[in-house]
Amino acid sequence: LIASVVRDPSGEFALEAGALILADQGICCIDEFDKMGADQQALLEAMEQQTVSIAKAGIVCTLPAQTTVVTAANPSKGSWDTTLTLVQNLKGIMSEALLSRFDVVYLMRDEGNAHEDAALSRHIVRRRMQGAGAVLGDEGSAAAAPVRDWAHTADAEGRPGRRSLRERCSEVPAGAALPQELLTTYIRYAKQFAHPCLGKAARNRIREFYLKRKANDHKAASQIPVTPRLLEALIRLSEARARAELRR
Repeated sequence: LIASVVRDPSGEFALEAGALILADQGICCIDEFDKMGADQQALLEAMEQQTVSIAKAGIVCTLPAQTTVVTAANPSKGSWDTTLTLVQNLKGIMSEALLSRFDVVYLMRDEGNAHEDAALSRHIVRRRMQGAGAVLGDEGSAAAAPVRDWAHTADAEGRPGRRSLRERCSEVPAGAALPQELLTTYIRYAKQFAHPCLGKAARNRIREFYLKRKANDHKAASQIPVTPRLLEALIRLSEARARAELRR
């Protein structure tokens, strides 16, 4: 997850970067987080300081790990117990110190929705079919998916006969999921050109919300403790929301 010490061809010890270091300035996705055990402690420094300190085999260094960490874990009982709180369901899976370092915690439950189950089954079967352009209709028949170029660069937009990005976006049905290529282009554009700053009203709103949560915090409630990390998370989420809306 962080780094390992290996011998290079000359016989000297060398560091081999792990997932957190390789994902610097990117996203590190970790599945089956509940089975990592003691390796979870390696995330504490990375998620707090955005760096990783290493002291192995006489090698002492600090490496950057400015990484967004996305993890997925199962509850301690294998399935979610609605009679227990979030912290109680994750007891033995993730410590409160590590849990408080995540800006957002999502609860995903399989509640047996027939429509969602059918959509998921179509998606899995479609990915197993030969040919990247094959999709399944409602009746399971295969049809060719139209190929669209969502690239939004100066070279691509300057091609003769190329329609504008607005016209291509208008072909996406309302309420449908955005094509992956279009979403990637949008995120890349927002990260490059949108740099919002917190205004006075936004700062007051975030501070009031944090103080209200802090006043209602109680250890006996078995909830995630309200710490200054929550305030930092609120600022990051507010900036991310403003950037997603291309605010400056």
